[in-house]
Amino acid sequence: MTTQTLQKWNKVKLGQVLTLNYGKGLPARDRVDGEYPVYGSAGIVGSHNSFVAKGPGIVVGRKGSIGEIYLSKRNYYPIDTAYYINSSDKYDIFFIYYLLKTLLLKTLNTDAAVPGLNRNVAYQQEFLLPNLPTQKQIASILSIYDDLIENNTRQIQILEQMAQAVYTEWFVNFRFPGHEKVKMADSGTDFGKIPEKWEVMKLGNRINISRGKNITQNTVEEGNIPVVAGGLEPAYYHSTANTEAPVVTVSASGANAGFVNLYMENIWASDCSYIDKGVTPFVLYYFLLLKSRQVEVTGLQRGSAQPHVYPKDLSELLVVDVPDHLLKNFQDIVGTIFSFMGNLKKQNKTLRGSRDLLLPKLVTGGIRV
Repeated sequence: MTTQTLQKWNKVKLGQVLTLNYGKGLPARDRVDGEYPVYGSAGIVGSHNSFVAKGPGIVVGRKGSIGEIYLSKRNYYPIDTAYYINSSDKYDIFFIYYLLKTLLLKTLNTDAAVPGLNRNVAYQQEFLLPNLPTQKQIASILSIYDDLIENNTRQIQILEQMAQAVYTEWFVNFRFPGHEKVKMADSGTDFGKIPEKWEVMKLGNRINISRGKNITQNTVEEGNIPVVAGGLEPAYYHSTANTEAPVVTVSASGANAGFVNLYMENIWASDCSYIDKGVTPFVLYYFLLLKSRQVEVTGLQRGSAQPHVYPKDLSELLVVDVPDHLLKNFQDIVGTIFSFMGNLKKQNKTLRGSRDLLLPKLVTGGIRV
């Protein structure tokens, strides 16, 4: 970008441009399920039947996950662990959303015990601000990437719902191919009647559930293999994998202990339990089984200070043992669905990478629009 162009960008402080409004307290016990997302410092934490802020708007983590940035295109309820930013005719809210991602607000912790983002400290952050038309141009370019990612994400959700529907029809309702010729018998368990000659057994008697091998940021060797720990996103990227795709993971500790996820690529399983193709066939079936019982799996948490879910407890889960020939037929059907999902996830990874390369250059004037 030329010097002449940059002269149209004004150096300002955040506090000169916008207001970080305090969210409003709303304990989980007081929430009434509704159409409005409830945002905390770590993102959406539920829903409510009323809203505080009109969309589009921005949520900024204030306590705990400080400096995290979220965009809500619809009316929403920010709680008191977060700040929120309203739309204004003085700036483009979408440009501000992208700009905030470059200001490193996560590094501005001012509290020793619980991480906190002081509003006045945030207000002192300086940046170059272009005129409103340029803001809109930049936001429209970056939004193209996010719109494609959002569309792919919706498709992934629909595909997973399709796979889950097949699982439910075959192995919960027992309407699998050829079920008409199979007699039902009382299992003597909470499962009630199940196909004759099928058994109820512990999950650990059917499959191998392994414990991941912890790896830290200090011992990671730079690469492109996701390191999966307690969070919902890869913690780091490593040079080698310790699993064979597909891989089911169950987060072992932290706020997300018991969260079930699926990776269609090799990963390094760290702070999690995992089931992979290398030692257990029909991995996609076991993913859908555990996903369908997510509440029960999360309920296996132990410990009050730091919740944990252990492989030995997962192994104790009672399941209906399904014949291998039926599992193979099921895997063949849902495998196609998950292949589509895997391709869409790869596209999203590429789109995010391209967007993240462009973002700082666009919002700082490094690339002319």
